[in-house]
Amino acid sequence: METNIILSGEHMFLILMGGCISASTETDVSLGVLDVLTYNIHALPSAVTGDDTRGRVTEIAPLLKDFDCIGIQEDWINEYHPILVEGSGLPYVDRFDVPLDDEKVYGSGLSFLGKHVIRQSQHIYYDSCFGLLENSSDCFASKGVQFLEIEMNGARVHLYNTHLEAGNGLEDQDVRAQQIETILQEIDSNSPDAPVILMGDFNLEPDKEEEDLLLARIRDEGGFQLTCTQVNCLEPNHIDQIYIRSGIDIELEVLLWERKEDFVDMQGIPLSDHPAIMTRIQWSKK
Repeated sequence: METNIILSGEHMFLILMGGCISASTETDVSLGVLDVLTYNIHALPSAVTGDDTRGRVTEIAPLLKDFDCIGIQEDWINEYHPILVEGSGLPYVDRFDVPLDDEKVYGSGLSFLGKHVIRQSQHIYYDSCFGLLENSSDCFASKGVQFLEIEMNGARVHLYNTHLEAGNGLEDQDVRAQQIETILQEIDSNSPDAPVILMGDFNLEPDKEEEDLLLARIRDEGGFQLTCTQVNCLEPNHIDQIYIRSGIDIELEVLLWERKEDFVDMQGIPLSDHPAIMTRIQWSKK
């Protein structure tokens, strides 16, 4: 995907996915806070979910407005995506929605919504999947990792949003290993010195030794910290996770980790089969 930036006087025009967004240039400051949310919204057709998917998405949308950066997974249906955008009122949007080839039914299901200018974005497809009518049917989708660079108050942060292979077979585990390799390679290529926030549905549980071996690569080889464990949270075993890594000029620090309790309908029923996970991150210039 191409992103072009045109500077004109006091304003910047961001050309992204064929649209034009105007934003005033921001004044440099040395410290700030980002409320980051990762959320798998389970937006498959109602025939698959067994509920009113459109209704759930409509209720989810206004709950997103208070967050600075939101990584969405399973935003599969084209007609439902505008509901999220319009209902949240968030000005900056990037969607990774193009199927990899004619054999795929869906794109990656990944979307980003936020309050800060997107300076660049890139969509990277994974090379492998397993299962069409079995093992969670991952091969219907064109899964991958979504990369964005955002700017706030003169500071730039790199964001990665992903949704790894589902399924519980050995083949699925092999695919997840390949996908984590892709993530690490992309971060090494795009963000060697930048502060990075990595989020998504990893389909890996930290308390399972064979699955944590894969997550350990993110921590050990990638140099990332799991935000939940940085504040001694009480629920470290979620497959929906947010990681951070400071950059050469920008320090990232976890202030808060929280499973949001308000993503429920009027009857108190969760609006997705996944929780909404939030981390408050302080960034500061070194």
